[in-house]
Amino acid sequence: MEREGRLRITFAMNVQKTPPTRIPRELQEELRAANAAAGRGRAFRSKLVVVPEADRPDWVRKRLLHHAGFAVDDGSLTLSPLYRAHLGRRRGGAIPYVEITATGVAVDQDRFNDALAGGIGKGKNFGLGLIQTSPLTD
Repeated sequence: MEREGRLRITFAMNVQKTPPTRIPRELQEELRAANAAAGRGRAFRSKLVVVPEADRPDWVRKRLLHHAGFAVDDGSLTLSPLYRAHLGRRRGGAIPYVEITATGVAVDQDRFNDALAGGIGKGKNFGLGLIQTSPLTD
């Protein structure tokens, strides 16, 4: 396999998503209009949920491609068990995350450079989403 341009990336990533709402489209429009009239935001947004363990590999691949321009090699993605980054608040509060290691290639160099410089996902101020790269060794 051609290894030129391939990298190994390692980082910790928040594993939360906002699932699609289950409100009929007509009701969404009615809520949007009522909230706009009252000066409020949208009331039908779902709450963040932890991505199910079985869905995480595909979810991570899609996020890496879309947000970091990085295509993961088949079979190279490894995910840790779920950890929690505690926010230091008295009432708890934590960001669920996994540690990720993968090899692949940057297919969108501009996006990849932006992801290296600024990270991806939520929790960057707690060290999440900050990508480290290393060259592949045989």
